[in-house]
Amino acid sequence: MSIEKGAQTDAELQAEYRRLRREAKTNAERQAEYRRRRREGEVDEKQLSTWISEEAKHNFARIAVYYGITEKELLEKLIVEEHARIFARLSARGKNEHF
Repeated sequence: MSIEKGAQTDAELQAEYRRLRREAKTNAERQAEYRRRRREGEVDEKQLSTWISEEAKHNFARIAVYYGITEKELLEKLIVEEHARIFARLSARGKNEHF
């Protein structure tokens, strides 16, 4: 498809528009595809779902804002850093038993 002015007639542009509309996915279709890719492991992430107190959630959000990162990034950072801290303190036997 050329983008030069006058390269396509109105009828050709309308036909192309209709073709693209037929091929376009709805939001529901895009969401279903996204969820399928996650379920099938095409995305290197896992879902974590839990309930926490309103105060903890509020404070968590404020900490993320303070550091200028998303809540997802903050949670990942906290988990990875705590894991490294604990792992460094374990003996070789402890590492084998617990990790």
